[in-house]
Amino acid sequence: MSTDEIILVVGATGYTGRLVVENLTKHSNRSFKLQLGGRSASKLNALVSELGLKGVETVVVDTLKEDQVNKAVQGASVVIACAGPFHRCGTLVLAACARYGKHYTDITGEPWWIEEMIKKYDYLAFKSGATIVPSGAFDSVPSDLLAFVGVQKLKEVAGLDVKVGKSITGHAVQGGVSGGTWTTLTSAFDEVPSSVIAKAIEPFTLSPVKGTSTGGRKLFFSFPKELGLRTHGSLFFMAFTNISIVQRTWGLYESGQYSDKPTTELKYGDSFEYEEFMVLPGSKILSYFFSIFLLWGLLLLYTFPPARWLAHRWGPKAGSGPSEEVRKNGRYRGTNITSSIPSPSSPVTRYVKSTFKGTNDPGYGLGAVMVSEIALALLPSARSKLTPIGQKGGVLTPMSALGFTLVERLNATDRITIESEEIVPSRTRKTQ
Repeated sequence: MSTDEIILVVGATGYTGRLVVENLTKHSNRSFKLQLGGRSASKLNALVSELGLKGVETVVVDTLKEDQVNKAVQGASVVIACAGPFHRCGTLVLAACARYGKHYTDITGEPWWIEEMIKKYDYLAFKSGATIVPSGAFDSVPSDLLAFVGVQKLKEVAGLDVKVGKSITGHAVQGGVSGGTWTTLTSAFDEVPSSVIAKAIEPFTLSPVKGTSTGGRKLFFSFPKELGLRTHGSLFFMAFTNISIVQRTWGLYESGQYSDKPTTELKYGDSFEYEEFMVLPGSKILSYFFSIFLLWGLLLLYTFPPARWLAHRWGPKAGSGPSEEVRKNGRYRGTNITSSIPSPSSPVTRYVKSTFKGTNDPGYGLGAVMVSEIALALLPSARSKLTPIGQKGGVLTPMSALGFTLVERLNATDRITIESEEIVPSRTRKTQ
């Protein structure tokens, strides 16, 4: 990498921004320049002093002031946006990157905002050559990556002409919630029109083409019984965002949008379906009750302003988050099962099990690693390893832009392990 390459972290003094800065400054073989962006010069200088950083520049940038944003972005090679809520604070930063051909990733989990950004800036980013990767942290890297890995492994074991069917991910999460995440959730119901939110979480809203819907919302989830995994669970509160991102990845590969190189080998196929859930211990009835509880909670926030007021008042405050001890004790395990549909060329259903295991808090410690690795992969000197779609630019997704490169980068860290293998149904094993 060239020392002329600069990564700018916008929102560096926030809870997640600080973790991103710590991760980037500890990165081995660091040969890029790091800039810390934020509204307060005193807070930026305090962060530099507290972390004992050397060779790091600070940039005063208010994400609501276009002139400051434009100036800051033009001086960077890659921008990592950590200042949210993104429907309030993110638009000018992404727009500037699209306009000036600067590469970008962020930590958003707001599909309604991503939909707006696609409509406004996707083609502009393609024309300027900017690779824009929203949802580059826990929203929605594990989901997007596991679906991608599952499909590609299935092709490896069953042949490129295999007909891919359902892909389902179970998330086992141990971690905390930051004030920024809480503020994003509660402020969305106050500031984003309900019709916009409702449309954004419909199937394939973010995809350039429509695919096979997973049908109505479910209250109970499990992996195929014939696999004997005995894993089940409830609705996952991040599923609306994650599914949208996975479906956009599917649609970008399916359509080959903005790519002049073939992506046939990476396509998921027109029968691909995706769903996910939160893994819960205990009985099936517990999963039903948890799903109902989650739906009622969201409905209450959505329709009852006093509930949002209480959530603002008593929830975690902006800038706060899980303690260092909680982060260190955090864990994540994502398990994905991707299966084939029997066809004349492959008459037996094949199953692939893929896992994404991480040590540290999923949303923050691990999220900082994920978004940092995406930013490093977007640096100009590393762009040749992006997918054909990623090299051309546009408002993309983690796996449509990076593909196997992101798998390799995350596996090379000391916190994340990604594996994939074919598995045989238990009833088949008994007869062998």
